[in-house]
Amino acid sequence: MGKTIMDGVMLSPTCNENVPTQGPSWLMRLSARLSLATKMNLLMGLMLVLSLAGALLNANAARESVKSALEEGLKSQVQSYATNLNAMSKGLTPEQFLPQARALLSHARWGENQSGYLFLVDGEGRFISFSPDPAKEGKPVPRTTVKETGRDLAEAFADVIAEQQPQLIHYDFQKPGSQSRVEKA
Repeated sequence: MGKTIMDGVMLSPTCNENVPTQGPSWLMRLSARLSLATKMNLLMGLMLVLSLAGALLNANAARESVKSALEEGLKSQVQSYATNLNAMSKGLTPEQFLPQARALLSHARWGENQSGYLFLVDGEGRFISFSPDPAKEGKPVPRTTVKETGRDLAEAFADVIAEQQPQLIHYDFQKPGSQSRVEKA
């Protein structure tokens, strides 16, 4: 066999002095220093954190789903009572209607410990029926802000009355004898 041009030639990569060579990344250097047991513990810790994060996201989604279902049920119930009150008011004077409305609404309870209730407010923002505390009838609704709009609660109630369409309004309310405020709808 004859000799070729490539005999005795060694191929080697060229090194461009203007391009810096890269060594192992910081993660690779750290990984090389850790024992297998430490790497496994880190991996299990990461899996635990990711599992907890997933569970938290699922719990939050479930909570929002339950809240949405409860609000839809509440909307339906309010609409039903509004229809009944409207039918009841036909042909009655306010003096005749109000005692009947109070009697109907006094039994409208739901929720935990039957703490949910319905009430009636006039266009001026005063309670005209408030079964949890009849002493508040004729008095203005408490000053608080509607979460959806940032407006005053009495203004939001006046809008609902003017539009003649029941709406779900969220606001914070301080229950009597309590120092904390709770969200109401």
